[in-house]
Amino acid sequence: MNRAPYVRMKDYDHEDVEVEFPASKTLNTIANVLASIGVFCVLMLAIVVLAKVPDGWLSWIVLALGGV
Repeated sequence: MNRAPYVRMKDYDHEDVEVEFPASKTLNTIANVLASIGVFCVLMLAIVVLAKVPDGWLSWIVLALGGV
């Protein structure tokens, strides 16, 4: 089903008014999924980096960031 990019409506003065469609739910869902995948990748990268850091360095990093 093809839809026009805008809807023509009459306002109270009977003048043509163009109203654009809002973004569809599909685009919002795709954006949310991509954002979730991005956050997941960043967290996994942080875990991999921390796994490669030697234990002695890790304790100093934790202390430098405020400790636990």
